[in-house]
Amino acid sequence: MNSQSFTARIGGRDYTLSAQDDPERLKRIADYLDRKIAEAKMHTAMNGEIAAVVAGLSVTEELFTAKDEAQRLRDQLYEITRAKPAEGASRDS
Repeated sequence: MNSQSFTARIGGRDYTLSAQDDPERLKRIADYLDRKIAEAKMHTAMNGEIAAVVAGLSVTEELFTAKDEAQRLRDQLYEITRAKPAEGASRDS
């Protein structure tokens, strides 16, 4: 695999990042984090470090919400697939 390096601006600073698989994905991630930091700075008069922490908490909250929803959907799918054989068995009887 070839590693591709690029410069991303996050929170007003340039970082050299490298991606092995999909550099476009990493660019989108860096851009997303940069927007979150900018949003945090817009809503309060905080310095870059505090804005980065607030942005990190915001992104982490989004991650946990998505994980909880994914688990809820897995549980729902499990219940649906578990119920199907019982429904089919009652129709055959």
